[in-house]
Amino acid sequence: MKSFTESGLDFRFNDDWVVKKYDSHRYYKGLSGVGLKGIDFIALNIKENLAVFFEVKNYRTRYRVENGEPIYPTLKAPDILGQALSEKIKDTLLAINAITTYFRKSFLYRLFLPLIIRLPLYRNDRFFWTKVAHCIYEHHNLQVVFWVELEEVDTPYIDELNTIVDHLLKEETIQVFLADTRQHPFSSSLKVEVGMKSTT
Repeated sequence: MKSFTESGLDFRFNDDWVVKKYDSHRYYKGLSGVGLKGIDFIALNIKENLAVFFEVKNYRTRYRVENGEPIYPTLKAPDILGQALSEKIKDTLLAINAITTYFRKSFLYRLFLPLIIRLPLYRNDRFFWTKVAHCIYEHHNLQVVFWVELEEVDTPYIDELNTIVDHLLKEETIQVFLADTRQHPFSSSLKVEVGMKSTT
């Protein structure tokens, strides 16, 4: 079980997944210097040969660890959230292309590329990013999970956000799922709980 905390939410992925917290990964830190934005997680579902981008927004009330003071996040308008997600996805795709282009400069990498793709190895950075790129560009098998945690169910807000996201990413032909702890597309292999404490 692989555990990650993002925006006060605890994500626990089972062994079907290999996950990188992209926005703190060393590759992202290098690329963010040229203005590229990044989504929160990049995950490979090994069983389904599927690449998934996770972007997380938590608008539930949390409490500071040090003093218990409440934090009330300000809910952003759907058009602002949708635009930010669209930019992060496009920049992350550019980054993956840049990473694998860099790998291909190595003769040995090019020589062993068919083997890298076939071997059931994922954890090494070179293997992971190669397989992510292979899922996206060879199999067109990319999904985006936009995790938006609200204090209470707000169907009109979610519907508007869904419409905006669909419109912004229409040309990319990327399947986007809006998710929260109540409902998400990977309930059998991913458990997510709301943590009420926050260090921010």
